[in-house]
Amino acid sequence: MSLPPNESVLAKIQKLLALAGNNPNEHEAASAMAKAQELLVQHNLSMAHLDAHKEKKTKEEAAEGREQKGVKRSGMFIWQRELWKRLAEVNFCIYWSQKQYHASGVYSNHQHWLVGREDNVKTVEVMGDYLEEWMSKNCPYGPREGKNIHLWKQGVVDRLTTRLREKFIDMMVGSDEPKPAAESQAVTVRSVYQAEVHANHLFRRGTSDWCPCDPCSKKRRIEWDERQATMPVRVEKQEVAKVEKQETEAQRRARLEREARQQAKWEEKWRKEYEKQSSEAYKQGREDGDKPNLGGQIK
Repeated sequence: MSLPPNESVLAKIQKLLALAGNNPNEHEAASAMAKAQELLVQHNLSMAHLDAHKEKKTKEEAAEGREQKGVKRSGMFIWQRELWKRLAEVNFCIYWSQKQYHASGVYSNHQHWLVGREDNVKTVEVMGDYLEEWMSKNCPYGPREGKNIHLWKQGVVDRLTTRLREKFIDMMVGSDEPKPAAESQAVTVRSVYQAEVHANHLFRRGTSDWCPCDPCSKKRRIEWDERQATMPVRVEKQEVAKVEKQETEAQRRARLEREARQQAKWEEKWRKEYEKQSSEAYKQGREDGDKPNLGGQIK
């Protein structure tokens, strides 16, 4: 199907600009640039039109073979969400969970959501189902020991996520090792990962603004530094000594009560964490977390 006139012209101009920028022959590069300028003037186009066309094509390319999918399996417990989040990361997908409510407004569940290439999303689903089924079949505690069941599964997931993260880091570091000149232009795992992060963000948000990939983050830092360099130097006004207001007795009591509540909240949190990690069920889960096979997880 042929593109509309403006689209076809914009595509031709972009090809000419690419030819001018990547051509070692100065004469051919100059000719391509002159032709591009001629087409811009002839069709009353600007670089803004080119940028808009480029962004549109990038979105179309990002959407190709990519999907946003809600997983049917429950994500009610923290260990489930932690497991699926790590599986999504090592398979180049975006993960988030969303609360679900009954019609009455009462919380019912969490749902897993994934964005990525269709084959990567499918891999996350298969591995998530496999690992949760493995835990259900191999849990050493009976149905009446609900607390120990979840402590054991939390221990298994903590160990599994550590193993997956270690594999992911080893894969990234291995791809950064120096290579012979003949392989210097080869695609690395890190570059593929960054490209997938950018494409997933663009597919989900529809814009590359605040994309977490390294190239976009670097670009934002450079733009920020350039803006800061062009801003006029602020002349700080001489600070006038401020008279500190005396705290009243009621304010002091309220502050102390607030600090005591915050301290109690933190102490309770760490007490529960200590009890969890000290329990036999959690320790057994950490040991059993080495049993599931993850050999084919990352390729």
